[in-house]
Amino acid sequence: RVSSAGSSFTRVSSAGSQSERAGSLIKAALLFLALPMFLHLGGPMIASGESSTATLMRLAPSARQFNSDSNWQKPKGTGLPSLLRSHHHVNTDVVVDRLGSNKITLMLDLDKTVLFGNDGNDLGVALQWMDVANSKVEELYSKLINPNLKKMYEFYTESGKEVDVVIYTRRPQIVYYKSCVTSNTVPVRYADDFHGQGQLIFPSSIGTSQDILDTYVGPDLLEEEHRDVQMALDRLLAARDAVVLELGLAKPPPVVVTAQPKNIEATARQLGLPAESCLLFDDNVELRSNPRVVLVDPLDGLPSDRRANLLAFMEREVPADTLEEDLVDYLEEAASAAETSIMRDANGKLSWWIPEVADHIRSWRTPQPVRAVSHHTLPLKGAKSLEFHSDKDEIFSDVSPADVPLRAPGHGFIDLCAAAEKALASRESDIQLELQLARQYSQHCA
Repeated sequence: RVSSAGSSFTRVSSAGSQSERAGSLIKAALLFLALPMFLHLGGPMIASGESSTATLMRLAPSARQFNSDSNWQKPKGTGLPSLLRSHHHVNTDVVVDRLGSNKITLMLDLDKTVLFGNDGNDLGVALQWMDVANSKVEELYSKLINPNLKKMYEFYTESGKEVDVVIYTRRPQIVYYKSCVTSNTVPVRYADDFHGQGQLIFPSSIGTSQDILDTYVGPDLLEEEHRDVQMALDRLLAARDAVVLELGLAKPPPVVVTAQPKNIEATARQLGLPAESCLLFDDNVELRSNPRVVLVDPLDGLPSDRRANLLAFMEREVPADTLEEDLVDYLEEAASAAETSIMRDANGKLSWWIPEVADHIRSWRTPQPVRAVSHHTLPLKGAKSLEFHSDKDEIFSDVSPADVPLRAPGHGFIDLCAAAEKALASRESDIQLELQLARQYSQHCA
């Protein structure tokens, strides 16, 4: 194995001028083969890792990485080979650089990322159905927030970053409303400024759902439909306001609602933001190959203390045994078994239900934003080059799909770590071959 100091090299004894020339050839060959590796030891970064263990690694003996608890930690081993060997399951595939700017935009998925369950597993719907005041709906959403959100946000602010927040959620029912009366799909239309590329963007100036509905210019809605649309917007803004409260933001973040797979590049342009400053925190495994995405564990349950607090709140505001029959049918039929919010005991008595998870929820990773793609790919023989994907080719996101199978990186993406390891092995093999040929030539000359 070639070391950076060359201590593993052995001199070939010379028996004359020819063998001396052979020794020079060996040195020149080794220098030529090793030079690209040394030139890039201090530069490129590799975005790597699985849903909870991915890290950013500088290809240098003094490399540091973020661990899952957002603390700085030196990796084991001191060389490029050991760094690569310690991260076999890599899901991203581009060579990236740290973003020089001090600004960062945190795009936040709502369902199962920032919030417990899919829209709180319809707990908000239950409060609205029972005509509970909207202030109580807002209080509910403050109890659904993932405890990792504030820890992640404080990590970046305490690191001296200028942090912007954007909520980016996929809720097709808000973009293409399916009537609760006729079941027909209604393409809702608001102020032109709210629409763009199939998405709705509600600016920070929006205070209530009525501010949005005041701009409505779409097809006429029945009274029941109007109320249904307004309640969906109320829940969306309640989630937004819960984020504001949790993070102590000076003003509400813009809210981007899509009915299509998420497109970070296009959304950043719509918001007037540089895409290279954006990180999307999302639970969707379909996004694991996207270097702009931090994949998080889905929040399918709550720790015991939060769970108890939420159950007590629901029972206090709307006791389960007082729910209207139609609402019970909706809650039992609309949700999957994993997302149900009510349960019946052996005697048929109803009670609110929240899954319980371990008291310690695994912390989110906190990497730095990355440039789209560096055109300086790894200088290793056999490493594949990767061109930047346009918006239409970008890996897209479904919000919290129910059983999305894991799959190998597609759409032309490659496993960078595997490619690098293969390339490194190929280079080492080439070096050994050159040494062998040089020794044979030297022996022949001698």
